[in-house]
Amino acid sequence: MTTKPNAPANNGIIIIEGDPDTPEKDAARAATLPAVQAAFTMGKYTWGGVKAEPGPLIAELSSQARRVIGGDLTRIEGMLVSQMHTLDAMFNSLARRAMDTENADHVKMWLTASLKAQRQCVNAAEALATLKNPAVFVGK
Repeated sequence: MTTKPNAPANNGIIIIEGDPDTPEKDAARAATLPAVQAAFTMGKYTWGGVKAEPGPLIAELSSQARRVIGGDLTRIEGMLVSQMHTLDAMFNSLARRAMDTENADHVKMWLTASLKAQRQCVNAAEALATLKNPAVFVGK
């Protein structure tokens, strides 16, 4: 069974090549592929007006997965660093917003949200440290 990522999509339908005697089995296998699931979830989001088509997106996700499985973690490291920067910006923005309000409930709400962003930033840093130094165990 293979997907045809460069084949034109028909109303979002991806063409699967498999055994013509078992199309249900081929469809079930395709539906459970991580790249297929991720592509359809990502398809619900747009980035700056760009919406990726499922076929090429599945091909790219599969390619990135093969690189990680092969030991190339540079994409994951870059993603974690980018997420850390984004979460740090969220933390600072939310913390400042808390100090710009006078309502005690709103202060608490914004500070709670800022500290959640900070914790996620720490989680991303711990994940990156574990990738870079797998022998190091970071306990909680």
